[in-house]
Amino acid sequence: MATLTTTSIIPMLSLATTSLGKSNSTQSLAIILDYPRPSSIMAQSISMRSMTLSEKERNEYYYGLPSQPKLVARSNFRDTLWEPIIKDQHLLPKRIANIGSDHSLVGNYTTELQNRIVGILAGTKWTSIDVLRIGYDDQHQKPVVLWVAVEPRSLDPDLGLQLAEQCRAALSDASIHDVHCEIREATVTTLASHANAQPFLPLNQGALGSTRYHSLTSTLGQSVAAADSDKKEGSLGLYLSVCDPKRKGFPIKCALISHHVAYEKDNDLCKDDVPNSKPKVQILMPGSKKLEDYTHEVTQTVDFWAKNPSLDTTGALKNAQHLREYLATLSATSARCIGHVIYSPARMPKKMSDTATNNDGEWLPDYALVQLNEPRFGDSFVRLANQVFLGTLGQERLQELNHGFLGHHAFVPPADGVLRLKGTIPRGEIASPQEENIITAEHSLRLVRSVTRVNVNRVCSQWCIISGNDRVFSQPGDSGSCIWDLKGRVGGMLDGGSGGQNGSHDITYATHIDQIIGDIQKHFTSVIILGYLDGLCWMTNRGG
Repeated sequence: MATLTTTSIIPMLSLATTSLGKSNSTQSLAIILDYPRPSSIMAQSISMRSMTLSEKERNEYYYGLPSQPKLVARSNFRDTLWEPIIKDQHLLPKRIANIGSDHSLVGNYTTELQNRIVGILAGTKWTSIDVLRIGYDDQHQKPVVLWVAVEPRSLDPDLGLQLAEQCRAALSDASIHDVHCEIREATVTTLASHANAQPFLPLNQGALGSTRYHSLTSTLGQSVAAADSDKKEGSLGLYLSVCDPKRKGFPIKCALISHHVAYEKDNDLCKDDVPNSKPKVQILMPGSKKLEDYTHEVTQTVDFWAKNPSLDTTGALKNAQHLREYLATLSATSARCIGHVIYSPARMPKKMSDTATNNDGEWLPDYALVQLNEPRFGDSFVRLANQVFLGTLGQERLQELNHGFLGHHAFVPPADGVLRLKGTIPRGEIASPQEENIITAEHSLRLVRSVTRVNVNRVCSQWCIISGNDRVFSQPGDSGSCIWDLKGRVGGMLDGGSGGQNGSHDITYATHIDQIIGDIQKHFTSVIILGYLDGLCWMTNRGG
């Protein structure tokens, strides 16, 4: 997500259950986990093998997934032998895919069933429970899996096998007979980046373009950080306008960012009517780590071009020098302050009512409203709108985005490279998408929710996003990013991800925008998502 920090996706189908622990923190028939083999050979192999998971299977079972998670247990271990598949002298990788709408699990994976599975795992350090398809790269119909994540080195494999089999039995009792349970080691984390994040590679002569540094403008996806913790960075999600009844209804322009970027503790909150609320937190854009990276890159570029002058690089050198001068003006935190938090509930589960999918579980309010400082935005403040800078998309990238869709549904990028967001993706459409509406990038949002763990006693339900085309959907620094489709509609806000210890995420978690807007409306008289159309500012009222 280095280029599109705001994270574009397309709604598809799936559901997940997750658990955010202290670190912010949480299949299938035998015949489809591996390619079918003769039953006599299968029976002989199983009878001769150890009933303990081998180190090879533990490490290579999920070969191909971004985070390279380690397998702990699988419910069909006793009757299905796993062996790596070699193709062209290489291990055949596995991939994650959405479930689709026609699987029996979609209608039977109820809150009651989720609670039963959570109960089975109660004595473990589980972090998430997802339902999705996992299979080999060349399998057209990958098996559906109940995918449980536990903290690394926290679960004995023998106990894990028992729990996986119990989860499998719970699925069978709910008339879901073709789904097995797999348990892996993975943590659920927020996606705020920290000062020790991997630095960017130095720019070469051709890499200093408008795409890279357009994030220094007021477009979405910019780096944001709290002034008192300015090296923990997230992304600017959306621009809103709210009306506060205490201010005689005058609209206030705000930015929507993540709570866990603005505050260190989940129970920190900012509310006018709560005496013990935290002092108003100042928000910077960009954060200090991002500013340091940009300054280092531009300085290297200026030095390179100064030592290798030519007629072709004279103009580019001047542009780089001007950019370095501009970055120097941002060294003081006061020069980067875009405003302060005026409202943010505690990051603790709340009861939800999701009529689109009949979900009555709990959701995680992980957001903060930042009242914007007009001088920081200059002339653009009056025309402030939710815009995403795409830049120039090559033909190969466009083919990836439009793969599998009919020609009249193909995405045509804006001529100026800026996508104007307008409207939202209805929750009902995400739950039961029609083909003509699935025109977002190569990622998919699943109907079946994931469950994440907030602490040892509380869980919450979140939308689960999986990557496609071998692209990782999210990375550190993406917390708070706006999730949108190729029609320019807002889908939700990125919360965190689940993955292994290498820093990559196989799954991304998000909250639908209607859930967030509905919660904000309980405190403000109206909430408006700022839009942009034909050069004029327009507003879509989400209030009553």
